[in-house]
Amino acid sequence: MRETRHIKGYYTLSITDVVFNRDFEDRIAIGSYPVDIQATSPDDYGYVYGKPVQYAIPFRCIVPQKVENLLVVGRSASYSHLAAGSARTIPIGMAEGDAAGVAAVYSMTKNKSYKEIMANMKYIKNIQSILVSQGAYLKPFKVENPAERHWSFEGLKLVLTWGLVVPGYTNDYKFDQDISSISFYYLISNLVKRAIPEKADIVVENASDLQKFIVKEPITKEDAAEILLTYGGYENEIATNKGKLFELAHQRGLISDKAYQHMKNKKFVTWADAYDMSLTLYRKLK
Repeated sequence: MRETRHIKGYYTLSITDVVFNRDFEDRIAIGSYPVDIQATSPDDYGYVYGKPVQYAIPFRCIVPQKVENLLVVGRSASYSHLAAGSARTIPIGMAEGDAAGVAAVYSMTKNKSYKEIMANMKYIKNIQSILVSQGAYLKPFKVENPAERHWSFEGLKLVLTWGLVVPGYTNDYKFDQDISSISFYYLISNLVKRAIPEKADIVVENASDLQKFIVKEPITKEDAAEILLTYGGYENEIATNKGKLFELAHQRGLISDKAYQHMKNKKFVTWADAYDMSLTLYRKLK
């Protein structure tokens, strides 16, 4: 069984930390396994949410917030569900176990609590030095990520955090590919349900009206705007603005200026456009 509960540590490793190869100054282990989320029912085959080059596990992930004198390593450490798809693996748990053992002895010999160790980089560096002397690999690193330079990156981070895009082993974010109508509908509707559960009723209430968009063909910016306007609370303005919904959604703050510029001379919506529109709708509803 790969996953049950996680502690709430002083830092929770996120899916974006993993797939975008983040380093941490208080690193105690380094991972690189693909984000492999196993099937949870006979109806799915599991998902791969990306393949990192490498990423660090910070000491803060094994220090619980509400329990003193305890370190938790392995699959129950402080990871998000998606990050655990990679960080749950046994080599990382073994490396964390080494670090926890050294930290435990350091805590006793120096008479310092784990919170005090966590808050002082001098103590952390001492522990890292001991680990390295014992053979641990803890070198600082920086991995360039082309996706971080893309104009829709903030939107990508949001949808990836909520498991709404599956880049696979090749980290394919499909920025410039047209998104299908069915994919756009489920991207937006599932974002609302997962990231803003208090607003989930708007998805249920409008499901029958928006069912027409559950088709496997590229979605136009007009149709995408209709979905955004519906969820954004402007459904009463749709009928009288047919043919001008893209402009209306921009005016109502549901399409950012950046996305508007990218889309104004196109008919269809790309995945990059969809990432940014997801972010704009999320901010509007929040």
